Amino acid sequence: MQSSPLFLTRTEITMAAMHRYNVGILGDVGVGKSSFVRKLKELHFDQRYTSTVGCEVHPLVYDTTAGEIFVHLWDFSGNDKYASHIEPKLDEMDFFIIIYSYDVRNSYRSAIEYWWDKIRGVPTIFLQNKIDIRHKYKGVVGQRMSCKDEVGPPIDIITGVLRKLTADPKLLIMRW
Repeated sequence: MQSSPLFLTRTEITMAAMHRYNVGILGDVGVGKSSFVRKLKELHFDQRYTSTVGCEVHPLVYDTTAGEIFVHLWDFSGNDKYASHIEPKLDEMDFFIIIYSYDVRNSYRSAIEYWWDKIRGVPTIFLQNKIDIRHKYKGVVGQRMSCKDEVGPPIDIITGVLRKLTADPKLLIMRW
């Protein structure tokens, strides 16, 4: 049964809800959270640095082998002064990407001890950014990438996230 634009059937509502996800991007100030999001949206690296104030939400649509998937990327500020505004939103996330960086002192420790502690129980990947910079840490865990260089492209990381969210290990992004 085809519904009118104003009224959706229960099946259409369920299908629409199945492919909408909130993905939170967390990490300390300056680790490259916004650069990661910008690289996903615009497919290029922007050298300019602007600190996120509070949170910015970026809606993205992916045409996949499982159909259209709508993702809201929540780029949360790493600045402590916005913590009271950010924390209530963390419960709304379906998945997290915690980013840490080689050039931000203690960002790996903070990823584990501060950010991971806030969101335990929610599916998460750790993303090590700026690997184009000389390695400071050995034996770290998680995905590795550089927004500046074409190492560990963000689309590969989002494909992995979507595979986990949809429980479809063969999901491929066809167009974004």
